[in-house]
Amino acid sequence: MIRALIFILIFVVGCINKPPASSQYLEKGYFEDLSFLRESPEKNNVDSNNINEISIIEESKFNKELENIYITYENTPKNKYLNGYTIQIFSGLEREKADSIFFTADSIYSELDIYTLYDQPNYRVKVGKYFYRINANKTLNKLINDFSEAIIVPERIKIN
Repeated sequence: MIRALIFILIFVVGCINKPPASSQYLEKGYFEDLSFLRESPEKNNVDSNNINEISIIEESKFNKELENIYITYENTPKNKYLNGYTIQIFSGLEREKADSIFFTADSIYSELDIYTLYDQPNYRVKVGKYFYRINANKTLNKLINDFSEAIIVPERIKIN
């Protein structure tokens, strides 16, 4: 019985409404004017005679920076890529199986560009690089007889 009374007393005390915390900002209620938070700008004490000199100096600094940026841009190697397609004939964890599929495909389709990639933890054997899906589909129709798991995969193709 005493436990029940203590429990009810704690419950009632916990349910008592407390007045909301007040601050100088909350007393105003809802408002959108935030100008009181903004710092006041400092006034510039510049002579009107020196304005032309300052602008010429700043303009020459700007031109030098712009030239440096342009020279840096011209000297960086440009790696250009295009969206394209490739045909994936194998993807798995076993290197031996990837190598055997690579050699099988290379012996049957020696005219195609076949290569193996390792994207941890998977080995992938891919065929060709095509800019148009229809060209990739033509090659896929040839490969599908020997490699039933072959699929067309979108890929970024590097242009030299």
